[in-house]
Amino acid sequence: MTALSDLLASWRDKANAATEGRADSTWHVDYDVPDFGIAHVYVIDSHNGGYDGQVVAETGKVADAEFIAVSREAVPRLLDAVERINALAERVESHGSLFASVSTRDIRAALTEALGVES
Repeated sequence: MTALSDLLASWRDKANAATEGRADSTWHVDYDVPDFGIAHVYVIDSHNGGYDGQVVAETGKVADAEFIAVSREAVPRLLDAVERINALAERVESHGSLFASVSTRDIRAALTEALGVES
């Protein structure tokens, strides 16, 4: 394994450990503002979009909670994209020429497929 492969594998292991469980669960942000005015912002692991899930994180900042919640889906997708692009780079190295083996369409397809968007 290369240093990049080791790093990606380490991040993948951490993402898998943090997101293991039901494939249909999502993380969302919920708020609790008690009468005395101190807000608590939670990231909840919900099942089927419900709000009765487990608290994943608690913070006083909405932006932090939103980042943590989106990371549930974004980090695995970004790792997929980097791994696909790395595989294309390895293909280029083995053939010696970018133009002989990988097109910009291949690179764009690797990104859009991994991220679940259209090009």
